[in-house]
Amino acid sequence: LDAARRLSLYGVNPESSVVVIGDGNGDEQKLAWDFVQLGVKKVETLKASVFRMMNRTVEAPHRNVSIWKPDTRYGEISSKDFSKKMDSFRPNYSRARRSALQGVPLFALQERVLVMTFQTDWKERSDYLFADVHAFHDQGLFDDKGLLDPLAFQKENGVLDFSKYDVVFLLDSSTQKEAHAYALAEMGARSLYLVRSR
Repeated sequence: LDAARRLSLYGVNPESSVVVIGDGNGDEQKLAWDFVQLGVKKVETLKASVFRMMNRTVEAPHRNVSIWKPDTRYGEISSKDFSKKMDSFRPNYSRARRSALQGVPLFALQERVLVMTFQTDWKERSDYLFADVHAFHDQGLFDDKGLLDPLAFQKENGVLDFSKYDVVFLLDSSTQKEAHAYALAEMGARSLYLVRSR
């Protein structure tokens, strides 16, 4: 709420268009993730050199503004809480219930869960068998201008469709984890959790 109050003084609210500029080393995407966590819907990243060529105006602080409540569709959880959440998604039916549900696809019985893992962190896990898993790499997420590349999560049969998942978990221990989380939110993840390692 304090962050939302301070941003409100600069005219930022959930409907604002925000451009986070930086030198292109990934810090701008990390900051963009903070805006996304607060519920700002239109956030883009751009290299400072490109931004300076496009825009030379500076806005003054705003006064008497309303403060918004941060959006909670995005957040960060510990690896321990991640394990608990995964347990809560795993179907656990009585014998009678399983018998009654014979022939019903597993995905129809639960929320659609996607586990995103950074390529270097990927280990085959039987715990994730009921969820979709996608391992990605860092190269090509953002173009040379600092903009998100829509083809960054290309699969063999097209671009990964994040809109069909109720919950997306990002398992990432890299230094660019916030930038990766921002990319997933921008790709359409409706509910996203960045899993912090212990």
